Amino acid sequence: MSKVGPARKDEAEFRIGNASLPKVQARLVAERFETLPGVGSAALNGVRNRAVFAACGIAGPEGFVLALGSLGARIAGTRAFGDHHAYVDRDALGVLGAASAQGAEWIVITAKDAVKWRELPSFRRRPEAFRNVRVLVSGVRVESGSNWLGGAISTMLRGR
Repeated sequence: MSKVGPARKDEAEFRIGNASLPKVQARLVAERFETLPGVGSAALNGVRNRAVFAACGIAGPEGFVLALGSLGARIAGTRAFGDHHAYVDRDALGVLGAASAQGAEWIVITAKDAVKWRELPSFRRRPEAFRNVRVLVSGVRVESGSNWLGGAISTMLRGR
């Protein structure tokens, strides 16, 4: 299977050999916020009019920042790391310091980054220092082609 190319940023067309597959359109959708220590969650509207510092290590970090803005967040600052960044304490503590200097109430990171942040020695030693860090949890919404996609997944699972 090969990716032919996106018609828009959130859609792609794929081919197997010379056969064109039906187009499946999907969108990443924000679902909720969780605390980094994982002891609570907040509704999406909890970010409205709140000063946030967005930090992420993903491809296309501008989409993450735009998503927070579309939820009503006031972006106090940002820090983008490379995709699949291997975080060290210095990175997370730098984000905490920069967010504080910018007057951010929350630091928002992706669920992908949260997995790595929770493994940092600084977080394990003092999770309370990360009390203002929120994790934006997202899901995928298939907007077209869901019947074909569901059938393809069922066929693959039956073949196991």
